[in-house]
Amino acid sequence: WITSGGSAPPADNYYLTGYDDSWNIFAWRDVDGDGPALMMQINGVQEKDGVLYVTANNWTDGTELPIGWVLEYDPDTLAYSTYQALKNSSSLPHEHYAEGLDWHDGYWWVVWHDWPYITKYDAAWNWVADYELTYPGNGHYYQGIMWYGNYAFVNTHASGDPIKLDCYFWNGTGFVESRRMEPVVEYANQGMSLDKTDNATVYWAIRGGADNLKVAITTIEDIYISLEGHAQIDFDDVRFTTSDGDTPLDYWYDDTNTLGNCRTFWVEVSDDLDSNQEIFCYYGNDAVSTTSNGA
Repeated sequence: WITSGGSAPPADNYYLTGYDDSWNIFAWRDVDGDGPALMMQINGVQEKDGVLYVTANNWTDGTELPIGWVLEYDPDTLAYSTYQALKNSSSLPHEHYAEGLDWHDGYWWVVWHDWPYITKYDAAWNWVADYELTYPGNGHYYQGIMWYGNYAFVNTHASGDPIKLDCYFWNGTGFVESRRMEPVVEYANQGMSLDKTDNATVYWAIRGGADNLKVAITTIEDIYISLEGHAQIDFDDVRFTTSDGDTPLDYWYDDTNTLGNCRTFWVEVSDDLDSNQEIFCYYGNDAVSTTSNGA
């Protein structure tokens, strides 16, 4: 399921779309009119026990206080059923923009666009607690949350500017920042996913123009990348650069594979093996004809 977020008033482009595992659309819905009358934007989405939950907010033009809700849909038909008001400790509306949710350990966890906290709700959407996060970015705070074990990953939102993915460890009473992943491109990250079979790898969807559609991968171990048939069969088009996107990196590859569909690359990123490095992998340029660094 994918949400099309909407915009500041007047919002006329917010939709909910369902895809099957072959990326064929099986349901589509214009969510205008769903939820309360002030609803102007949808973003986070999570399926649980046959219900599709979508975070929403009023994305006010300054004339209204921020409000967040969770809309509920049928995951198969996308039929709208009801909404939940996200409240604070006083059972009043939480005056913030909800921009992501995840179900973990018997509770809902919600992040906010304009507030540096994760809020915990029970299964009936009763407020349980607010937990402060220590890194607020540039004041735009968060968009998206994802749990893995005792770790919560949140996108530190910065509108259209570079964004960081922050990883927090849950110690039983609060969140402690564990690792701050620097932005790997010049655009904001709009979505993220973890490989549940490999907790060393995080995938980001990159926000940008038509010539900047990328998936960024952050890893601390060896990584297998599927190029989905876009690379040349002889891999002449594969290049590696530093995080500036221009400086080429030396690499070597195993040329013994006879199937023509995979190759092992070794990339020299640093003489310091303890150093964290961010690199780019480029592929798919049909004009490239030789395997050489930066050609």
